[in-house]
Amino acid sequence: MSGNSLLNLLPPVLRARDYRLYTRSGKDRTEGRIVDLWQAGGRAIMGHTPHLLLRDLKNTANRGLFSPLPHFLEGRLVKALGSLIAGRNFRFYSSFPMDPGGTGMPSPLPDPALNPKPQGEVSLWRPFLAEASLSSVPVLLPVLPGASFFPLWVTASLPGSLEKKLPPGDLIPPMVLAAVLRALNDLISTPERGRADFPGIRKILPESPWIGRGIYLSLREAADMENWEKFFRRFLEGGFLIPPGPEEPLILPGELSPGEEAALVSLLHFRP
Repeated sequence: MSGNSLLNLLPPVLRARDYRLYTRSGKDRTEGRIVDLWQAGGRAIMGHTPHLLLRDLKNTANRGLFSPLPHFLEGRLVKALGSLIAGRNFRFYSSFPMDPGGTGMPSPLPDPALNPKPQGEVSLWRPFLAEASLSSVPVLLPVLPGASFFPLWVTASLPGSLEKKLPPGDLIPPMVLAAVLRALNDLISTPERGRADFPGIRKILPESPWIGRGIYLSLREAADMENWEKFFRRFLEGGFLIPPGPEEPLILPGELSPGEEAALVSLLHFRP
């Protein structure tokens, strides 16, 4: 089994709230609860029900703003992004942007949650990680909260010749801009999300297969898909969803119950 197909191992998800998925499966309609350590690759890093998101979506939907049309929310989103990633110019895309050479972005993209010093001209940018190592990377692609239901990509580029080679940006539906802006403002106003501290997890990490970089966890040694599937199945059996592939980090949630933390501590010791 490979890639996103591992997600098919999940039972049907009936609802998602904060950092948990609520499922029902089988003839007896067994209900379950799964702690989400994937968080849609980081797009649900503020949880699956960000504060006031539904209100903002409803207000935008009531105006019929579903189509890709010019809207002032784009300027507000640029301002919010600029407060997080200073000195950059931003372009929005409805599909994955090509790299300046026109050959496609590197795959997988360099990720500071996996490697604190990404090499090359392009890198992902993730919230709550020190940006110093990314300051000289010409093009950053922020992993934005609130955009899990629509393929929105943003380039944050340093002014210069490389920026001129990027494709023109797209118009994005105001409905999507509203969702991302709300989640981004929540992120900016709650820096404690990036300081989620679980003493039991912090204590056992040095003796585990995992490295912690803030709220992100990654394997010390690269895993192939066969071994990653073993991690995926073991965590899922224990009530936790991890990314469907080893090219993404685990993301600690905003909160865990004592029982959930104890269960996660036990799972982090697992080695295939």
